[in-house]
Amino acid sequence: MPFELKEVDVRLRLMAPVLLVIAATAGAFVLTRVHSTADAWLVLATALALAAVTVALAVTTQRRRRATREFERYFTLSPEMVILAGFDGYWKRVNPTFETVLGYTEREALARPYIEFFHPDDRERTEQEARRVMGGATALAFENRIVCRDGSYKWIEWTVTPVPDEHVMYGVGRDVTERRRSESEQTALRRLATLVAQEVPQSEVFSAIAEEIGRLLGTEEIRMLRFDGDHSAVVVGSSGRPDALPLGSRQQLEGDTVASRVLRTGRTARIDNYTEADGRLAETVRSIGIRAVVGAPILVEGSVWGAIITGSSSDEPLPPDTESRLGRFTELMGTAVANAEAREALQRLADEQQRSGGSRHSLRKVSHPLSSSRPSPKKSSMCSPARSPRS
Repeated sequence: MPFELKEVDVRLRLMAPVLLVIAATAGAFVLTRVHSTADAWLVLATALALAAVTVALAVTTQRRRRATREFERYFTLSPEMVILAGFDGYWKRVNPTFETVLGYTEREALARPYIEFFHPDDRERTEQEARRVMGGATALAFENRIVCRDGSYKWIEWTVTPVPDEHVMYGVGRDVTERRRSESEQTALRRLATLVAQEVPQSEVFSAIAEEIGRLLGTEEIRMLRFDGDHSAVVVGSSGRPDALPLGSRQQLEGDTVASRVLRTGRTARIDNYTEADGRLAETVRSIGIRAVVGAPILVEGSVWGAIITGSSSDEPLPPDTESRLGRFTELMGTAVANAEAREALQRLADEQQRSGGSRHSLRKVSHPLSSSRPSPKKSSMCSPARSPRS
């Protein structure tokens, strides 16, 4: 910026003497031609004024060009989305980052009203905020969801300021999807941890975990499996269609499926295209339209107790971080299982002690009448104490 201002000053120094010479030459010529001295000086003053106006216009034009270049540079290179929206409800320009984040080309973005790009649940408040900005206000940290070209949604935080004279709004958008997702996950984990701490029945905890996973990951089908020793698994929790892999059903882990991989390796597993999986379980999964599946093991005291399996009907694979996100819930589920098993063990011990204590009490009650009914030995004279003779 200082270099460009210095460049303008240099140009101005060069232009000013030239314009002054031109104005002086024109004035001298006029003085030789005009008979009235007053008229000559008026013409000279006019020439000097025109020269000053020309210099001012040149400086203004130069500054405008510099500002335009700076804006174009920022518009093109900004790591955040930059948009120019009209008061008529259409985007007028979007920068390359817009395409990178959302997947739309500029032609696609400008082709329809911008309100159609927002999540249906966010449209009403987005329209209200847009009207407020058109009225002269500035939107700060306004968040809404935008549908991406692939159908997913991203949370965008906007800062928007209006230019009422031009009937446009300039906006800068920042992708805050990861932050919002992290906040949602932490909130969900706290809710579930509260259920575990309150010793809620296992079935309720499992159902709550399945529902939270489906809501946060956006997957349609979630199953929680408990592995048994005969290479089978029992469905102990679910979210999705109740007719496929219903709660309490036993599934044979034959063929190559995500569940069988988790059982075999004790690690997370994924299959991005279930058309390639084989076995009866894979056929059931395909029958409900599931294509991409990810599973994570549930560890209880260091051993693989079961697995959480989640699936999506989308043609696209599940995101690369699905395994790690699923792992946070398997840890919580492992804790819930361990707590439940510990409570059951304590209850069994208490029941055994109660039964054992009751048996000993019964024996005491039975042995007492037997001992009281036994005849007591008669006292013989030999056993009687001798009386001392009278003196």
